Amino acid sequence: MIPLSFKMILGFALICMIIISLMTVAAIINRPKQIQQLEAYEQKLTNISTHKVSEEHFATGRNGQIKIHMKMLP
Repeated sequence: MIPLSFKMILGFALICMIIISLMTVAAIINRPKQIQQLEAYEQKLTNISTHKVSEEHFATGRNGQIKIHMKMLP
């Protein structure tokens, strides 16, 4: 007869393998959807990075709340 502790270890290992297998299958099934979402996010980041901010925006500070006045020296 097989000891109870061996049965418990074997059962735990079997349950872990089943869970890992199910997670792997779910990841493989959802992969195209995840790739599509990543491509959309990449496109969004590309659009943001290509948007140029004017020098006036940097000079005025955050949302134009800080005003910087430059004076010309004679």
